[in-house]
Amino acid sequence: MKKLVLKLDLANVKEKQKVMTKVSGMDGVISVAIDMEKKKMTVMGDVDAVKVASKLRKLCYAEIETLGEDKKDDKKDDKKTVDVAELLKTYPWLYHHYQPYPPVVYAEENPYPCVIC
Repeated sequence: MKKLVLKLDLANVKEKQKVMTKVSGMDGVISVAIDMEKKKMTVMGDVDAVKVASKLRKLCYAEIETLGEDKKDDKKDDKKTVDVAELLKTYPWLYHHYQPYPPVVYAEENPYPCVIC
């Protein structure tokens, strides 16, 4: 996983939202964080730094500051992984059947009668 830090020239929150939307929609992006005080954006994931910078340059000034590997410990990540089956056994209310539409009940025998007759 790569860590990419970009220097941006953002004027307001609206530009920040546009930048976040543009970058978070790219393939391989895991997380995006922007520090408005320092005007820096951190992108985590398997991304091409040049593609990210070129997409951002259409919205605002963007400059690649650093690019490198993330220095997280793998041991910490192992503790956070949870087996889904084990989680559902512990908390059965997490899984519920989703019905996209409620069942339709008609009061008449023929809900679509012939208009001509």
